[in-house]
Amino acid sequence: MGELNLRQRRLIKRLKQPLLFRLFVFFKVPFLFWSGTKMVQLDERQSITKVRYKFLNTNPFKSMYFAVQSMAAEFATAAHALMAIEGASEKVVFIVVKCEGEFYKKVEGVVWFKAASYEGFKAAVAQAIETGEQVEYRAKAEGVLEDGTVATHFYFTWSFKRKRKS
Repeated sequence: MGELNLRQRRLIKRLKQPLLFRLFVFFKVPFLFWSGTKMVQLDERQSITKVRYKFLNTNPFKSMYFAVQSMAAEFATAAHALMAIEGASEKVVFIVVKCEGEFYKKVEGVVWFKAASYEGFKAAVAQAIETGEQVEYRAKAEGVLEDGTVATHFYFTWSFKRKRKS
């Protein structure tokens, strides 16, 4: 893993500091804010978010609504995508083009979403810049309960493309 540039280090600091993270998601992803999702860890190896089951994110089955899980899982991967873009030599735009989820256990407490996708995103962003073409990368976020049980797997396919110069 290479050295992170100043923009990447600032992004990590902003996302890891609780107040700055809450301000960031309040203005950029308000539903993530209201769900109570928090950033637990962010570095080149791993991105971890967590969300607690509560009244605002419940479903009729007395467990966490799958959309809340999806948001927290998506942000675990998105943090690494943002890091890769901040490390790029040119402007790159990105968007989720596919989402898949597998559910193994009800979430009735705290769930942590763990993603280890920075290197893959970094390669996809570099390829998008080099070729000028759209490049896709499929990232995985694993939802783990307090007792270590895997509750869910989410897969997000992200699309990257070099931004055209105006």
